[in-house]
Amino acid sequence: MDVLPMFPLGTVLLPGQPLPLQVFEPRYLTMLRDVAAGAGGFGVVLIERGFEVGGGDQRFAIGCVASIEQVRPMPGGRVGLLARGQERIEVVDWLSDDPYPRAEVRRLPDLT
Repeated sequence: MDVLPMFPLGTVLLPGQPLPLQVFEPRYLTMLRDVAAGAGGFGVVLIERGFEVGGGDQRFAIGCVASIEQVRPMPGGRVGLLARGQERIEVVDWLSDDPYPRAEVRRLPDLT
């Protein structure tokens, strides 16, 4: 099993699909710095109930690993990000959301 930083969103990410984001929450800015410093991506799962901003959401267990393709600073401390879906994952266990959401995941086989 792998432990990945997680980015719950109100949208689904599929393998090969681009994901443009504007990141502004401090916890996700920290996550991006950590991902950029390492050799990995982050997981994206759909929020089942709740909101993207502020936490306290319920999340689906199936998602996708995203790799970062472009990063650009934006006004007001925001970061523009282009990521791309890589492979499907299943969340086995959600870990602490401090400093940002993380989960133990297992990679799922390719469907093609």
